[in-house]
Amino acid sequence: MSYLPFSLRYRPQTFGEIVGQEHVSRTLQNAVASGRVVHGYLFAGPRGTGKTSTARVLAKALLCEHGPTPDPCGQCRICQAIAAGRALDDIEIDAASNRGIEQIRELREKVRYSPAEARYKVYILDEVHMLTPEAFNALLKTLEEPPPHTFFVLATTELHRVPPTIVSRCQLFEFHLIAEPRIVETLRAIAEREGVEVEEGALEEIARAARGALRDAESIFDQVVAYSEGRVTVEAVREVLGATPREAVAGLVQAMAAGGLADVLARLDDLVAAGKDLPQLVQDLMLAIREMLRVCLGVHSGGEWPHLHETSHALGSAKLAETLRLLGEAEKRLREASQQQLAVELALAEITQMWAEPSAQERALALAKAATATAKPSRTAAPPGGVDRGQDRPEGLRPAPEAEAADRREPPQEPEETREPAVEKAPARRAAQEAARKAKPAAPAARAGPPQGNAGDIEALWQAVHLALKRGRRVAVWAMLRDGRPEAVAGDRVVVRFPPECKFHYERVTEQYRADVEAALAAALGRSVKLVALLGDEKAPSLPASDRDIDVGPAAAEPQQPALTADEDAGAAEPPKTHEPEASTSALVEPQADERRPVAADEDEADRAARLALEFFEGSEEHSEE
Repeated sequence: MSYLPFSLRYRPQTFGEIVGQEHVSRTLQNAVASGRVVHGYLFAGPRGTGKTSTARVLAKALLCEHGPTPDPCGQCRICQAIAAGRALDDIEIDAASNRGIEQIRELREKVRYSPAEARYKVYILDEVHMLTPEAFNALLKTLEEPPPHTFFVLATTELHRVPPTIVSRCQLFEFHLIAEPRIVETLRAIAEREGVEVEEGALEEIARAARGALRDAESIFDQVVAYSEGRVTVEAVREVLGATPREAVAGLVQAMAAGGLADVLARLDDLVAAGKDLPQLVQDLMLAIREMLRVCLGVHSGGEWPHLHETSHALGSAKLAETLRLLGEAEKRLREASQQQLAVELALAEITQMWAEPSAQERALALAKAATATAKPSRTAAPPGGVDRGQDRPEGLRPAPEAEAADRREPPQEPEETREPAVEKAPARRAAQEAARKAKPAAPAARAGPPQGNAGDIEALWQAVHLALKRGRRVAVWAMLRDGRPEAVAGDRVVVRFPPECKFHYERVTEQYRADVEAALAAALGRSVKLVALLGDEKAPSLPASDRDIDVGPAAAEPQQPALTADEDAGAAEPPKTHEPEASTSALVEPQADERRPVAADEDEADRAARLALEFFEGSEEHSEE
């Protein structure tokens, strides 16, 4: 052979030259030095990480004329024969092409013969996972009890395909992917020995493309040196690899962030017309999005696309992570797609649409704000006579005008000299209240149909119920409930309708999960409610009319007045006489302190609902109250 490629010319010849596998080389060196070499080794790991090279170095350490030694000389006849691949006692077998039981039987016969020229015989079976099950079975006995002069080294890139019976009879060494800095260091040493001038960043591009395989990096470097005819540049590396220019990748990402699908497709057409490889384009996009995600998470500050960092913060980590998932699926589809450009176009269109929509976190923030706005009473000053309890309710949920006017009446102020302790006039006040309650105007006519409330408020309530179930680890309940849609919230009834095809979900909710759903509804509304589940076109029962059709957020229940006896009822019309002036009707309907909605409590519960929603979508436990 007139020319040896870099991957063969600079192949490791000693344990010290093996790159990135110190845990393997050190163990084998110590085993040879202490005489603890076993008869079967299994080397597993990705391609190009040094499995076969390490097996050859182990063979040299065992067969060297000055050995066994952890540092083979490389100068004796046997060491040179092993390096050249012509040693009689270093037998390398490609198990992918010699995978049948007949070849393994022949191997078993040859194993019994003594070495031809060295003290041991070493069999290296590469890609051993390609053997048939019958061949593995034939190898078991020989591998377990080989002749004392024989050693086996099995190498595979797919350890899961090797039977456990084979693995248990060998010492397993797992080879790791080699770090990019180690690959760059090795390539720089080769460049110095070859006298090749390299531009800053070119070796990093090669190491990144090799993906942890040193042999692949050496092959790419060899190819780039031949292409450059002198100085190796970053542009030359990218042209050899078929990589997309960074400016084109950045422009494509910014076009997707701007939501211009037509611009995105036009840029893709230009790249295809320029002859760019679509699988490589998807990989370049994944590298750019990965850097943006790391910048968004605060674990990366530099990188190749610094002008995309601002865009990464605008998109958020959730969208960037979802983008990586979509690009990964597109990369898989490209391997089997007959129309690769169509597959890429679909992926980019889906990503552009996803980026244009609000994220789950943004929807949670909007939901929390809506719940807070619905649950919090107005912060404006209350009228002198009490709290305006209808001010903050949606238009469709406010009480009747007559009841609202009655609530807003101002009682006349008592003269200072006639005021007495509240304890003394409590019986009179209760009696007067009962009389005023009986004297209140009748409620307006019943509404047409069950009270529906504001659609936005019902949807906010429904989202809060879903969040409560997820937060409480009640995923099974949530899965059964999510196909139902709320129709009305009236009094202590919440109507939920399921589509006809969701009969199974309807039955599970009504029979098994009713208590869980009602608990979640109670937590969202702040009061006990009953679930009314309907299936298909089932007619809804009549619902009570109430001015509390829906109230997202806890609300203090109004105290119930105890029923009066006959004597108390008779006495209520004629309150006991005292020296204080007789109370007017307007004073009797003044909302009492215990009837008013507790503003501070509502504010705390609304804030808590918003925080729980944010914690659910961000996956954070830092602000949890537990």
